[in-house]
Amino acid sequence: MQKGIHFFETFAPTPSEDTARVLQCLIIRLNLTRMCGDIEKAYCWAKVPPGELIALSYPEGYRRMNEQGEELFMVMRKNLYGHPGAARAWTRERDQQLLKHFNEEGWTCTQSNMDPCLFKFTDRREKFALMLIHTDDCDGAGEDEQILTEIFVKINTIWSIKPTDPEYMLGISRKITYNNNRVNAIEMTMTPFIEGMVRSFNDHLMTSAANLPFPENTSISKLEEPETSEVNEVLTLGYQRAVGMLLWAARHCFPECKYGVSRLCSVMARPTYRAFRAAMHMITYLNQHKHRGIRFGRDGYHLPICQSDASNKPDPADGLAQAGFVLSWFGGPVATQSKKLKHVGLSSEHNEYMGITAAVKRIVWFRQLLIELEVAPEIVGVPTIVFGDNTQANRLCIEHFISPGNQYIYQTYHFNKEAVALGFVDIRWLQTKMNMADLFTKPVSRQVMDTLVGKLTGYASAEQWEPI
Repeated sequence: MQKGIHFFETFAPTPSEDTARVLQCLIIRLNLTRMCGDIEKAYCWAKVPPGELIALSYPEGYRRMNEQGEELFMVMRKNLYGHPGAARAWTRERDQQLLKHFNEEGWTCTQSNMDPCLFKFTDRREKFALMLIHTDDCDGAGEDEQILTEIFVKINTIWSIKPTDPEYMLGISRKITYNNNRVNAIEMTMTPFIEGMVRSFNDHLMTSAANLPFPENTSISKLEEPETSEVNEVLTLGYQRAVGMLLWAARHCFPECKYGVSRLCSVMARPTYRAFRAAMHMITYLNQHKHRGIRFGRDGYHLPICQSDASNKPDPADGLAQAGFVLSWFGGPVATQSKKLKHVGLSSEHNEYMGITAAVKRIVWFRQLLIELEVAPEIVGVPTIVFGDNTQANRLCIEHFISPGNQYIYQTYHFNKEAVALGFVDIRWLQTKMNMADLFTKPVSRQVMDTLVGKLTGYASAEQWEPI
């Protein structure tokens, strides 16, 4: 099938993993009830868009001819698995039908602009429910069981949906603990996935303990020029598959691995033996912590806070430094990032200032999502605190001053000033040793990891969250 002839657009939105974690926090905050389901044979419910109908040959034994002896063909009018545009056709069908059937008979339904896979439903009683839809997997949370049941019954009249266990979504366990009939905490783990990863690379894993997610004092850069034989051998060993699996784990339950995964991805096309050993080190680390993940709980801080950091040691291949941030809510990581800055920094202040911009951008998304949902007015009624450990970078966010030391900063990064002026964020200082985002900028020592990883993943107590 050729694009532009048999199909045209293929894009279909998928949920952000950050949205899924926001949903966990709202379940805790609002004491919501969960209900999940899977729409059966989802793609097949959608129609093929006009102008994209496909001619199909009849199977052997069923061929048909007209009076002139010319072969007859079927026309595919319904969506089909394997069609390049199938996901797009299904998501358009899904969104149209939900917005149609849940905006009548006393129902209202809105689709989020911040994440188009998130829907908010309100029934006649003015009870609400949220649903994040991963293609055909419906992850629902509502004020009571009645509204969720009615939503799923109504969806079943449109398509066919079967109930699934709300404790699992996309292979991730989301275990709830209660206290006095209220949701007290949610722990997200992916133990079976880690065990499968270990089985895939068991012959190459370390025999000794891996106390850090990424080996200390290890540098991986495109500046290295490995021999073609080395690259081919590492690729044959399954380097790209290993990094893909590590990326999935880091995105969902192991944020402390994001720096290492970022470096491993940078040499995905031409990996070295050193990169492969680092990947096996990370899998060994994950195996040792396979029963741990991330945790959100009422014992965590109830207001979202962010911590940002940037390295001042650029990659010699391109001069770009690594930066990262963590946005935490109810003690756990809602959003994390570790990636290279887009521009070369000329000082530590410059790098930190650019790093803060990435954090502020994510905060703006987070706040606008909550505004859309209308479920946490007091959260967006005050600025979100952003901690950084560079005094000059923090000051530049708040005050307007130009000096030879900062006049070269691109105007785009002064978005920080606007966010402060609009009351979106409040920039504050904290000590480097308390900054969780330090884990996203470089390979840290075991002492630093042991100090920060509990706070990052949500397993530290509320008393350990000083300063706030």
